[in-house]
Amino acid sequence: MPGLALRSRRAARALAAGATLCVAASLASAWSCGGQSGGTGDGVEAGPEGATHVDAAPPDSGADTGSENPGTGAEADAMAEAEVLGDVATDVPAEATPDAPPDATDATDATDGPTPLGTWVMGYYYGPDQSIYPVSAIEWPALTHVAAAFYRPQTDGGLDETLGLDATAGPALATSLVTAAHANGVKAIASIGGASSQAAFEQATAAGTLATFVANLGSLLTTYGYDGIDIDWEPLAIADQPAVLAIASQLRAAHPGVVLTIAVNYTNANFIPDLSGYPAIAAVYDQVNVETYGMASLSTGWKSWHTSALHYADKATPAAIDESIDAYLDAGVPSASLGFGVSAYGLCYGTPVTGPDEELGDAQTLTDVSYANIFASYYTPAARQWDPLAAVPYLSFATPTGPDACTFITYDDAQSLAGKSTYLQATKLGGIIVWRIGQAYSSGQNPLLDAVATSFRP
Repeated sequence: MPGLALRSRRAARALAAGATLCVAASLASAWSCGGQSGGTGDGVEAGPEGATHVDAAPPDSGADTGSENPGTGAEADAMAEAEVLGDVATDVPAEATPDAPPDATDATDATDGPTPLGTWVMGYYYGPDQSIYPVSAIEWPALTHVAAAFYRPQTDGGLDETLGLDATAGPALATSLVTAAHANGVKAIASIGGASSQAAFEQATAAGTLATFVANLGSLLTTYGYDGIDIDWEPLAIADQPAVLAIASQLRAAHPGVVLTIAVNYTNANFIPDLSGYPAIAAVYDQVNVETYGMASLSTGWKSWHTSALHYADKATPAAIDESIDAYLDAGVPSASLGFGVSAYGLCYGTPVTGPDEELGDAQTLTDVSYANIFASYYTPAARQWDPLAAVPYLSFATPTGPDACTFITYDDAQSLAGKSTYLQATKLGGIIVWRIGQAYSSGQNPLLDAVATSFRP
């Protein structure tokens, strides 16, 4: 891999102040800095087996990845960041260890939000996956919460309760999932929305329909026994945030013990959106989960990149978990309220791309591949490589390989999840989400959830 620039905003500030840059000697070592040590991947709703990749914004387009244009506040933030990076960004050799996560003392304390639930692992169970991943096969020890996806808002304030199935199978799945979750000590969550749900949410939460909508959300709790509601409003514009707050306020008034979670967009390091409204959201939602997967694009200005990098490389690969988490922390969201995402699918690039941070050339394809299919159709020990900066694995092929003619596949595995667990502990984050757990299941096994259990639920 060519020389890369250190681009973490926190690392840039530390360098500008003359501080020692934190590094990790190995995956298993503790992050250390100046002698101090800390503790030890919606995007899509379906993959080739039912998922659609949503392109990220071009690196310098001024567009948020799925959010409303952030306006002058975000532009000022982006300009200030560019000034810092321009002064201190330093090229490092490819073999050097990337900038580490912020030290644990840099994380924002959770002093204002709802009562902390402890470290969570919330897996999304996508209704149509029932045919390949029955409820009886779920690896419950890996999870603290399971989210049934998706209940669709209707323009009149109602809900489509089919869960992507039909009027009979959807409610039956809900009953089965809630019953099994509770039998295994796991909280059951109804996830509302999904991809391109903004217009329906806006109509369902309008002045004349909000009360009906909230009542229907409450009905999910009482009818099926769900413990909580997950709001997956995509995209969530600044103008939509008052409605998100109103949903929480009215639900908590009617159901005081309800668990409320919300999924939010990852950020583009070249243009940080206005996140100033998120501390208020974190004050009324138990979890604010950043969807840090599918973070790559074929858009102009991008190079090839990973689906869920822990650290990012340069302005042409401007997305990573630590970058997004830093942005929300800097906006004032408490660390204990924040979670990040991992996914049970990977991204496949076609020729001429064979690895990360490469020029796209004439590459025309960026395809989602389920975790199960990666190992059924592509994985070999010889093809597996490790990116020490992004702290994730990938597969590299000299010639087009497998059903999707892949030459570079990015995904998560046990090693990268162990590193992400170390990062979560160091930054005192609240937990993770896993989208969608059925995509890693094959032949009675779910190795990704097994790795999640080992790293996040030891």
